Amino acid sequence: MSSAFIIRKLVTSDINALLLLYENVYKTTNSMVKSWIEQCPDQETFCAELRTLINNPDGLFLAAATETQLLGYISIQPRSPARLRHTADLSMGLHANARGKGVGRQLLQFALNQATHHSSLEIIYLMVRADNTSAIKLYQTNGFKIITTLEKDTKVGDQYFDGVLMSYWLTKY
Repeated sequence: MSSAFIIRKLVTSDINALLLLYENVYKTTNSMVKSWIEQCPDQETFCAELRTLINNPDGLFLAAATETQLLGYISIQPRSPARLRHTADLSMGLHANARGKGVGRQLLQFALNQATHHSSLEIIYLMVRADNTSAIKLYQTNGFKIITTLEKDTKVGDQYFDGVLMSYWLTKY
């Protein structure tokens, strides 16, 4: 895998590559809340959801990409109720071969910088499993604060995992 990549806005012609990236992310880690089958019960519906994210003028949907492959994605999507539109949810994932190489850090920093120019956004929220210590460190290093830990938030088989709710303030309060 090439170490040279760019960060860019996703476009509808990326759908097939994005589908492959999501599949890799979900099949190579159990840190996601959903399994791959739950995330993508059928390809047509999932691709329609991806198109909605790509075409949402109020959200950010970015990728780290080489000339031939998407390495990671990050989505910052404002919440839809009028009273929550100042907040957004963040999700991100990295291809197994891109993890631990600084791709996630650069992708997150780029997205947070872009989000600061979004006039109506004030707070970004995310959930991460408590045992995903590398992700928590990444988020904290980039200004996210832990709000609370949700005990036994996720259950995989017979094993429970705590969830960590984090926030990032784009504005001073």
